[in-house]
Amino acid sequence: MEIYTAVTTPAKVPGQLLTLFYANRLGEYPYINELTKEKYYGGLPQEGHLKGHLAKASEDIQFYIPSAVTPGLAVIDWEEWRPIWSRNWGGKKIYILHSITVMKKQRISWSMEDLFLTAERTFETVAQKYMAETLILGQEQRPYQLWGFYLFPDCYNYDYKNANKPYTGKCSSTVMSQNDLLHWLWGNSSALYPSVYLSTVLKNSEKASLFVRNRVQEAKRVATLHGGLQIPSIYVYNRPVFTDLNSEFLSERSCEELSKQLTQILNPYIANVSAAAKLCSSILCQGKGRCTRKNYDASDYLHLNAANFQIQKQRNGKYFAVGTASPKDLSDMANKFTCTCYVGENCQAHLPAHIPNTRRVIPI
Repeated sequence: MEIYTAVTTPAKVPGQLLTLFYANRLGEYPYINELTKEKYYGGLPQEGHLKGHLAKASEDIQFYIPSAVTPGLAVIDWEEWRPIWSRNWGGKKIYILHSITVMKKQRISWSMEDLFLTAERTFETVAQKYMAETLILGQEQRPYQLWGFYLFPDCYNYDYKNANKPYTGKCSSTVMSQNDLLHWLWGNSSALYPSVYLSTVLKNSEKASLFVRNRVQEAKRVATLHGGLQIPSIYVYNRPVFTDLNSEFLSERSCEELSKQLTQILNPYIANVSAAAKLCSSILCQGKGRCTRKNYDASDYLHLNAANFQIQKQRNGKYFAVGTASPKDLSDMANKFTCTCYVGENCQAHLPAHIPNTRRVIPI
């Protein structure tokens, strides 16, 4: 991946293009170990020390991102609890139970209903403060970084294993309403980092496309909810799927085949799509926006026509595309795609009446 300048490591290495802030690397994040039940920094957001957290977070930001003017991606990976009370299911239900226990000690005479509602409100209020104020701090100290939380937004469209009903991939109305409540998060983020990680059960399945495109669409939807001038960028977490089990290892032969797959198929494909996106932006959007599907749920893709373009590789390993777009290539592009303008730009999807039939070199 070095040809795409995207090589980073999750190790404690400062000054990377992509900085991952895990729970133990940014401030004093309160959480409970689900296995040992040990509490860290109070365990619950409402039992933590927000000022102490922000002070420590400031030090951590300066360590991991030494330069105040270097651009990059700053991803906060806090997965122990979720800021919406009802989303803390499974092992995360410990946050609900402990919150109610704390409230019981403070309000002995209250009814269970009042305890539950107050515990929920208190948890969500302080959880919001931790997340929002951490984002604000990060953007104040390192404004050239794009700050956001990993896995936000989520679509929870994991019902692709249910054989009893057709799978659409769409986020439920309940999930979308809950995501609407997180408008404060989208408004304080300069980037969104949803995940489209696939499981092996989706191999060669149309469900994979439905799963991915609806998760991306939900990110695009919530990005505009806060109504601000600055719409957060969207960076989608993706990965090659080797196995669903961390304990399962590939054979040497499988690793060699995987290497060939990445270098001979995936990398040239990424180059093709990237070049097609640049071409579409320059022609259809006049370089002032990016091309997006007219129908997000359609199977339309930005691909260079293999009959008219070639993907080539430079000596330094970087790719470029060479060729001439035919009138049909361009009309197909205009029929299936429209433009989303860049921040501060006015644009509209428009195919010029006359486009020089010249050979193009598109660097990646």
